[in-house]
Amino acid sequence: MASDSSPANINGGPSSPDDSISSPIGNTFSSPGAATRRKRGHRPSSSATPPPPPPRSSRFATPDATPTPSSRRGRSRAPSSTPMAATPSSADEAPPSSEGGEGDDADDAPPMFVWGTNISVQDVNAAILRFLRNFREQPAHIEGKYMRAINHVIEVEGESLDVDAHDVFDYDTDLYTKMVRFPLEVLAIFDIVLMDMVSRINPLFEKHIQARIFNLKSSTSMRNLNPSDIEKMVSLKGMIIRCSSIIPEIREATFRCLLCGYYSDPIVVDRGRINEPTVCAKEECLAKNSMTLVHNRCRFADKQIVRLQETPDEIPDGGTPHTVSLLMHDKLVDAGKPGDRVEVTGIYRAMSVRVGPTQRTVKSLFKTYIDCLHLKKTDKSRMQAEDPMEIETGSSRNIDEDTPLDYEDKVEKLKELSRQPDIYDRLTKSLAPNIWELDDVKKGLLCQLFGGSALTLESGASFRGDINVLLVGDPGTSKSQLLQYIHKLSPRGIYTSGRGSSAVGLTAYVAKDPETGETVLESGALVLSDRGICCIDEFDKMSDNARSMLHEVMEQQTVSIAKAGIIASLNARTSVLACANPSGSRYNPRLSVIENIHLPPTLLSRFDLIYLILDKADEQTDRRLAKHIVSLHFEDPENSEQEVIDLPTLTAYVSYARKHIQPQLSDEAAEELTRGYVEMRRRGNFPGSSKKVITATPRQIESLIRLSEALARIRFSEWVEKGDVMEAFRLLQVAMQQSATDHSTGTIDMDLITTGVSASERMRRENMVSVTRNLIMEKMQIGGSSTRLLELLEELKKQSSGAEIHLTDLRNALSTLATEGFVVVHGREIKRERRASNGHKMAARGGGGCCPPMDLFRSEPMHLVQLIIPIESSHLTVAYLGDLGLIQFKDVKTLPLYCSLRFFLRNRAQFVLLMPTQLNAEKSPFQRTYATQIKRCGEMARKLRFFREQMSKAGLSPSAGSLTQADDDVDTLEAKLGELEAELVEINANSEKLQRAYNELLEYKIVLQKAGEYFQAAQTSATAQQRESGSVQSGEESLETPLLTEQELTTDQSKQVKLGFLTGLVPKEKAMAFERILFRATRGNVFLKQAAVEEPVIDPVSGEKVEKNVFVVFYSGERAKSKILKICEAFGANRYPFTDDLGKQAQMITEVSGRLSELKTTIDSGLLHRGNLLQSIGGQYDRWNLLVRREKAIYHTLNMLSIDVTKKCLVAEGWSPVFATKPIEDALQRATCDSNSQVGAIFQILRTKESPPTYFRTNKFTSAFQEIVDAYGVAKYQEANPAVYTVVTFPFLFAVMFGDWGHGICLLLATLVFIIREKKLSSQKLGDITEMTFGGRYVILMMALFSIYTGLIYNEFFSVPFELFGRSAYACRDLSCRDSTTIGLIKVRDAYPFGVDPAWHGSRSELPFLNSLKMKMSILLGVAQMNLGILLSFFNAKFFQNSLNIWFQFIPQMIFLNSLFGYLSLLIIIKWCTGSKADLYHVMIYMFLSPTDDLGENQLFVGQKTAQLVLLLLALVAVPWMLLPKPFLLKSQHEKRHGGQSYTPLQETDDSLQLEANHDSHGHEEFEFSEIFVHQLIHTIEFVLGAVSNTASYLRLWALSLAHSELSSVFYEKVLLLAWGFNNVIILIVGLIVFICATIGVLLVMETLSAFLHALRLHWVEFQNKFYEGDGYKFYPFSFALLGDEEE
Repeated sequence: MASDSSPANINGGPSSPDDSISSPIGNTFSSPGAATRRKRGHRPSSSATPPPPPPRSSRFATPDATPTPSSRRGRSRAPSSTPMAATPSSADEAPPSSEGGEGDDADDAPPMFVWGTNISVQDVNAAILRFLRNFREQPAHIEGKYMRAINHVIEVEGESLDVDAHDVFDYDTDLYTKMVRFPLEVLAIFDIVLMDMVSRINPLFEKHIQARIFNLKSSTSMRNLNPSDIEKMVSLKGMIIRCSSIIPEIREATFRCLLCGYYSDPIVVDRGRINEPTVCAKEECLAKNSMTLVHNRCRFADKQIVRLQETPDEIPDGGTPHTVSLLMHDKLVDAGKPGDRVEVTGIYRAMSVRVGPTQRTVKSLFKTYIDCLHLKKTDKSRMQAEDPMEIETGSSRNIDEDTPLDYEDKVEKLKELSRQPDIYDRLTKSLAPNIWELDDVKKGLLCQLFGGSALTLESGASFRGDINVLLVGDPGTSKSQLLQYIHKLSPRGIYTSGRGSSAVGLTAYVAKDPETGETVLESGALVLSDRGICCIDEFDKMSDNARSMLHEVMEQQTVSIAKAGIIASLNARTSVLACANPSGSRYNPRLSVIENIHLPPTLLSRFDLIYLILDKADEQTDRRLAKHIVSLHFEDPENSEQEVIDLPTLTAYVSYARKHIQPQLSDEAAEELTRGYVEMRRRGNFPGSSKKVITATPRQIESLIRLSEALARIRFSEWVEKGDVMEAFRLLQVAMQQSATDHSTGTIDMDLITTGVSASERMRRENMVSVTRNLIMEKMQIGGSSTRLLELLEELKKQSSGAEIHLTDLRNALSTLATEGFVVVHGREIKRERRASNGHKMAARGGGGCCPPMDLFRSEPMHLVQLIIPIESSHLTVAYLGDLGLIQFKDVKTLPLYCSLRFFLRNRAQFVLLMPTQLNAEKSPFQRTYATQIKRCGEMARKLRFFREQMSKAGLSPSAGSLTQADDDVDTLEAKLGELEAELVEINANSEKLQRAYNELLEYKIVLQKAGEYFQAAQTSATAQQRESGSVQSGEESLETPLLTEQELTTDQSKQVKLGFLTGLVPKEKAMAFERILFRATRGNVFLKQAAVEEPVIDPVSGEKVEKNVFVVFYSGERAKSKILKICEAFGANRYPFTDDLGKQAQMITEVSGRLSELKTTIDSGLLHRGNLLQSIGGQYDRWNLLVRREKAIYHTLNMLSIDVTKKCLVAEGWSPVFATKPIEDALQRATCDSNSQVGAIFQILRTKESPPTYFRTNKFTSAFQEIVDAYGVAKYQEANPAVYTVVTFPFLFAVMFGDWGHGICLLLATLVFIIREKKLSSQKLGDITEMTFGGRYVILMMALFSIYTGLIYNEFFSVPFELFGRSAYACRDLSCRDSTTIGLIKVRDAYPFGVDPAWHGSRSELPFLNSLKMKMSILLGVAQMNLGILLSFFNAKFFQNSLNIWFQFIPQMIFLNSLFGYLSLLIIIKWCTGSKADLYHVMIYMFLSPTDDLGENQLFVGQKTAQLVLLLLALVAVPWMLLPKPFLLKSQHEKRHGGQSYTPLQETDDSLQLEANHDSHGHEEFEFSEIFVHQLIHTIEFVLGAVSNTASYLRLWALSLAHSELSSVFYEKVLLLAWGFNNVIILIVGLIVFICATIGVLLVMETLSAFLHALRLHWVEFQNKFYEGDGYKFYPFSFALLGDEEE
């Protein structure tokens, strides 16, 4: 029988949450035990149930059941022969009868029973009908309560009727019992009866009304639910902790045939399953397995899963809170929020859990949930929030709520209460009446309960209305009791303790749902307290991480989350009430609040009121307090306080005020606020003193406004009056007097709250630092490099004149001085910081401290040292040596050392020299000892570079901070960098995904708009054509009437061809090719429509802006579609779905626009979080980068050291200056002490023949000149340094070519900008050219000064002469030549005193005169500088004791050069002095061609001919003098030393052989006479030819000077004067601009660079090749100051 084989479904509505489609818990299916209740009875011949109502959706979830014995909860199945009546399977279906017919008379129908029970369906039906019709709250009422409610539901077209279970119990106890025990069956009958009554009252009413039962007689605790309660109605109380998103649950499904397009009739979901049709119902098609689900034609219902947790008062001692899942349907969705305390009425149900997702086997353990029927807010003792939870019941308010008349009566009583003059005091006494006094504290808490009004301006700025209060005091002062009382009154309040609260517990955290496995966002206490008060006890014991989360909550009232791909900003509009105990148990009045409770000032300043509750000993106060406490236990509470307002009235009063009263500031109140705030600020000004104390901040005036609004709410006033403001000032004054009073001065000082230090204390500390600084300077000047801490303390006490000074104060002052870099503190020893005496950095600045005075002529004496360092102190030793920067390590490998470490330690005084070392070339970098640590540092450096790139992309830069030694641990930094990199990578990935989705939606919106316009236009055109066609057909036929019109109209719709279409965007540049390919591929069987997009759009794939076209392609057939899809993919065309329905188009545009705004908000939040993260990284980037670079340099250096055979010490070798011996030994000793090593490091000097590196100590002035010399070649060890002379000669030779004192002034001004701002520029990252210019700023300074000097000699200022030093010596012959300079001048006075006479400029003989002058001057300067170079070779030979170079190099070179070009220089000087007209060219040429001929008129002095013969002979003798003697003398010396052998004989011992092998080429080399002779020959020829070419090379001084002068003259005359001659302002301005640009671009930039390069050539080639070998190597010490940014 049907009743036996398939149990009837009384509910028959939606599927349960345990089905495969909508289950809230994964991998679960319906339980056999959760089967629908069955009805059993004798089956009559006809049915007597009422006709079914229209189809509706049920509110229950009904699991599909398998008919197994376990599905009957112990009831035995009736035998198959027993007739049985089926219960109505759902509200949609009529109850089936045994014969399948329907009866018309309910009275004649046989009884039907619920399956397995003796409950008659007719009896329940009649009982429900009687209850709904006849129940009355009072007998006097004419109409029943629920009849009125039903009529009201019909009037407002509601969807549900709330039924109070207490009313059912009072009217019919038996019906109540059946309803609770069999809720599925009884509620289904309830709905049928209810709809029957509605249809009788209003037959046209179409909505389905459901009955919602609430307020059961007994409420069950979560932990008391057991299997016997399954399938029964239960009532639970708890707090909502989580709400899932809304889940669409299918109720009716519609299918479409893929072949013919036929749509099936809606199929109702049956027991969580959809019977998909296997055959198309259309007779012409009948295709099998061609039906597909059409989602947009299906009917869905809302469903939500809510997690309910036990309230704290129901948790037993030592227990943890239990939770249960709720299933919400339809209007109950989103009825509750996390944090709400609710009472839930529902059906307790169970669901089975599958073993596997693909298996039908289920586990024996079931999961339970509550199918929710009704939800209401509980705990009426709590006041309501401003946005109370409202459930759309459809009928009216919940039945338990007051009727409108009662509600109005209550409101009137509350208003009457508010009119009482002492309402403020009565409310204060009613707040925690069991706590004695503390009236001001209670008034502050009362203001917190009422709160202020939140304000949001038009600009978007918002001001919170919630008041934050902090209670600080001694133990036992009722702080926690006040918190508990406020917690009971507050809406959505959460009570937590600081010790047991974490950062995520307070805000929100991301977790995996244990049932679904999804990532969910769990709300913390502050989020759950939204619109309420969060009470935090033991605030002082909260961790720093947890407290840091409160900064945003207490001011912005939001919680920002960016975790696991979830970026959200949650509302936390809560007031914070916290209490804290002092750190020393008792509050110390001499300390500030911050020092007592150790809270950060930034957090403390966010509290509006801070109350100190102190336990002071006073006999009268103690007596009154004792009496009060005793009276609570022995006196009648009703008689104890007559003025106390009861708790329900107080709750209603506060709730009404918060919800309905929104006070505004009156004019008097605003003026009083302004005046009072100014008065508070004025109290900090002390008359006659410049000292000012902050007594109020803008946060105080905001607090005053909130307090004033709260006081106005207490009076139910819509306006804040002056009295409210005065009371707010009094409350704030009381709180500040307790918490912000400086006990040393007795005044209020808000710095105590905002900074933790009062103004008087800050001044005392500054005075302490100043006195300590002066004392240290005084002691250091008297003598000694350090002082002791205790000595300094005693001196301070003597000078303090009675003031108390503690050791802590001195340590704080020294810490400040150490931060400033004034002192260095090592334990109890204090030293002055001498920055110029540490490392290479101080060496570069030129000495001081332990270093001798600077000596640039010879490099510093160096020696090879050896360090033996214990492994445990090696890292710290190398770090200290890096700070010192005075040792250059060598990459060595120590040979085997066959002695024990113990022997070494015992005899280290006599152990002078370790075994010799050799280069460590056989080990690759990956085989070194510390290769792993270097890889770690390299990985950290990579992460830092990644951060730098991200900051650069975000437009951020690392904040400039002092690059002091970082104190972070490397391991901690490595973990921190890994976490930050992972978070940043995740943020970038999420941002890219969101940005791509946003770009896709943006393109989709454009497609919808553009294609929609086309379809709308096409539809309009088609309508017009159809209207026109219809009018033609209605008339007479003519020849123009289409022949196929009738055929088209009569054609079967199934045979018509349906066109499909695709829409999307294609790049504009590919649009034409795209159209051609489409046409060819489909042979023209497509229709393409394109529309250009006005602005470029960002392509979702490439992320670049591209100009695109929107296209619509119409096609016919699947083959054409597949071709079009492939072409779109090939052309990079993005396709988007589109509908031709205009209504759906508008809906889709709206949805896409909404999603775009949501995505934009999410992207902006992500970018904000990314920016904040990068800013926090940027604040520490330089410090981290310094630490990583230091560590990497340390390990690179340690890899250069060698481990001895005992594996207990490292051996290092390196070069260091002689003067650095003492600082290195001090650094080694300090490293040994700081590392607690038992064995100290050994420092010893090695003997070697290896050439040491070259080290010149320079300062910021000489360093650039030294770099010019080093660019040619580094000087050999202690070779004469050309930089000493380059300081003067280089800028002077430049000035000879650049001589113009106007241009020199311009160059000087530009250089002074660099010099004045050098401190700022030296700490910045400059460009390559700018950095090079800045490095040579002092070179350019000297060049500018010498240019001014030579410009004054040339008498040129932008090519214009001036009579600066007197009048010209020449004048015109007569008045006619005043304006003409081509006629000869006569000398009328003495010669011009300095430089060139201005009369020469512009004259006819200017060019010959200046050419002669500058050419001869160039020769004189060149010969002088070459002589200086040869002279320096003499000092080199004398220093290195090389007499051969003196006799056979220096002397012949001087003779040769001066015999020729020295003689020429002498002739030039004689000619200038005598005024002779001799031709020097003729003299020099014929000195070689005809030395014996008579000179004639070219003779300059007596005996000139003889002198020329002698000089010529000396020049000829000097050449073989340089060539021949030196090679033979070197050969003779070598034969005397080695007995004529060419090679050095081998030594006898292996050790000596290894010692020689360790020396480089600077030691002994083999001797080859032929090579020596050839070398001397080349050197001689080079000098002889170079003497001529070098002298000619100096003529470039004349050439460039002439070119510079002529260019300057051309710019002046042809540009500036020419523009001046037009007498036109515009032409003059243009000419002036051209003149300035030409002067700067050509003369000041190009000419400067040209003269610089030529001066560089003269120094490198003509000067330094006379003496400078430059084959040395530079001293590169291991120094942290020289570490640069690593760029790989």
